Amino acid sequence: MVLPAGGRLFLPEGGCLARPAKTPSPECLSAVIAGKTNPNEEAFLSSEAIPEGKLTVRKRCPGDRFHPLGAPGQRKLKEIFIDQKIPSRLRDALPVVLSSKGTILWVPGFPPAEQAKVKAASERVIRLTYMVS
Repeated sequence: MVLPAGGRLFLPEGGCLARPAKTPSPECLSAVIAGKTNPNEEAFLSSEAIPEGKLTVRKRCPGDRFHPLGAPGQRKLKEIFIDQKIPSRLRDALPVVLSSKGTILWVPGFPPAEQAKVKAASERVIRLTYMVS
């Protein structure tokens, strides 16, 4: 499923993923750079990691690999879920946000991908929010 800019995506599992069209404020970006955001509910991605601007959303797939911000490298998403003690019933309910090239950029509950890290020099930032109904 494609997550359009300025749109919302209602997920079959009951959650909602939103991508506001408005760029976050400078104060908000300062909090992002300082690491003061809640990865359970939102993620901020540098648009440089998504040059075409297209994001897709799907469930996890066997063999998915993810490199969360601050982690030493990529790992299997399944292993990350196990290490973080995410109950197996919730693992398939969490959306996986990908670039058009298939790179995992965010899974709610985890920091965004290292390659999508927001820096002081980032020109544009994409904000994603996840809500469970």
